[in-house]
Amino acid sequence: MGTSWLVIGNIPKLVSLPLGLQHLFRLKTLGIHECHGLRSLLPVFQHLSFLEEFSISNCKELELSAPNFQIFQDHTSLRSLALAKIPKCRHLPEWLQHQTNLPRLILCDLPNLTSLPDENQFGRVLYETNSSVGGKMSEGDWCRLA
Repeated sequence: MGTSWLVIGNIPKLVSLPLGLQHLFRLKTLGIHECHGLRSLLPVFQHLSFLEEFSISNCKELELSAPNFQIFQDHTSLRSLALAKIPKCRHLPEWLQHQTNLPRLILCDLPNLTSLPDENQFGRVLYETNSSVGGKMSEGDWCRLA
């Protein structure tokens, strides 16, 4: 039996995920926190196809652009996705708009996020109240619990 959960945290100079992680194909829970230098989840993340819970926070250099974030589209086991304090997150990935089996999505303190997903799309969507969505939405629009 392999490792089922892993937390990578407080490694400010980490630029990419260690290649050895791709061999933890039975990993179910992954948390990445306080890795300010992390730029990408590739090429490791696409091998973690059994992942059920993924949270990432306080990664200042992480790019969640469409090409890099397409890696999630084959993660049909994913049940919870939490994104917090990722200043370079401007858009949620396009595949997320078509995701129907993600019961829980948590978005917190994403100051440059310009749009939110449809609240009827997910089982539960949580938004942090002290964030703004490009300054274009009111606090009432931002703080919704579906």
